[in-house]
Amino acid sequence: MRNNEEYLILKIDKKTIPLAFVEVNSSVYVISSGNSNRWPSEVLREGIAKIFFRGEEILVKSKLVTDSNEQKDIRAAMLVKYGNLNFDKWFPKISRIIKFSQTNSDSGNSVNHYTNWLKDEFDSIAFNYDHHIYDNLVNNYLRERSITLMKTYFPPSRRLMEIGSGTGTETLEMLKDGYEITAVDISENMNSILKKKAMEAKVSHLLRTLTVKASDLINYEEEFINKPFDGLYSNYGALNCEPDIESIIEIIHKIVKPHGKVVLGIFNKFCLLEMTAHMIGLKPRRVFERFSTKIPEGSSRFCIDVYPYSPAYLKRLFLKRFDIEMIYGCPVILPPSNYSSLIKGRISEERVKKIDIFFSKLWPFKYMGDHTLYFLSNKN
Repeated sequence: MRNNEEYLILKIDKKTIPLAFVEVNSSVYVISSGNSNRWPSEVLREGIAKIFFRGEEILVKSKLVTDSNEQKDIRAAMLVKYGNLNFDKWFPKISRIIKFSQTNSDSGNSVNHYTNWLKDEFDSIAFNYDHHIYDNLVNNYLRERSITLMKTYFPPSRRLMEIGSGTGTETLEMLKDGYEITAVDISENMNSILKKKAMEAKVSHLLRTLTVKASDLINYEEEFINKPFDGLYSNYGALNCEPDIESIIEIIHKIVKPHGKVVLGIFNKFCLLEMTAHMIGLKPRRVFERFSTKIPEGSSRFCIDVYPYSPAYLKRLFLKRFDIEMIYGCPVILPPSNYSSLIKGRISEERVKKIDIFFSKLWPFKYMGDHTLYFLSNKN
C-alpha cells in the first residue's frame, strides 16, 4: 500500500499493521489475503482489537463476515475506493473479510466467543468446502473409506446421528442407502447446503439437521434418551474440536441404544507419515507437535484449535461404555491431506489406496494413521 493512500493501523502486541479499509454504517471492514497472515486469526480469536484510525486509538470488536452478500458489498466498496490495480495487487486471494465495530469494553465470555468464532470460520468456508474434500486426493479417499466401512457396519435402514456433518460428504451417501440421519453441525451454512443436496437427491424426508456443537448435545439429551438412535458416527475432526472428549463419549453412550453401533474417526496423536515428512526437511520443527494436548490454530493445518488423542487413551475411555470391535488407521500409507500434492500424479494412486487399506487394519500401522477409525458397540 502506498503511503499516500488512506489506511488504518491495526495494533497487535508490539506490531503495527497498515490495512486498507472501507467504512459502512459506522463499521470498518478490512480484508485479509492468503492464509499465511497471522493477524486475522489473532484478532478473531480475541474478538477485540485496537486500531489507530483517523488520528485516535480505538477499541473495536472483531467479527468474521460470513454472509455472501455482505462479502460482495465489501469487495465492491474496496474496488471503488482503491481501484482495480491496487485491489488486485493487495488481495490476489481473499481469505477473510473482517468487520470492526467500536466498543468500550474488552471483557466478555472467552468460551462463548471462541464458539462463535468457530461457527463463523465454518460458515465462511461452507460454500467452498466440497472443493476442499473432492479436489484433495487424501480427503476424498478418507470419505470413500469411511462410507464403505459404515455401510457394512451399520445394519440397513437404521436411525443414525452424525456429529460434524459438514456439507454432507458422508451423510448424503448414507441417506441414499435408506438410513434416517440426524445431522449435527456447528455451522448453519453447512447445514443449509446439506439440506439443499438432500432435496435435490430426493432424500430430504430422511434428514433432520441440528445447528449445535457436539458438547451442546447435552441440551437434547432428554429427547434422545426417550428415543435413542440405532447408531452414531463422527469422522475426521468434529470430536477433535472439543477439549473434553470424555463428556461427549458419555453423551453418545446415553443417546445410542444398547448394542447400537458407533463409528468415530478421530485425529491421531501419532502419525508416522506426517512425522516422516517433517523430519526429511519440510517442517522439522513440527515433528512432535501432535504430542501436545492442543495444537493451536496457526500451528495445525486447520483453521481452528484441534485436540489430538492417542489410541491408548481412547481405548481406555471407550471401554468404560463400549465394546471395541474394530480399529483402522486412515490413512496409513497415504500422507495426510495437506501433503497430498507430494503423490498426486507421481504414483499409481489406486494402487496406493489398496496398499493403504491392507495395512490399515494391521498392528502397529492401524495406530499410526492421520486419523483412527474406531468401531464400537454400546454397552447396556
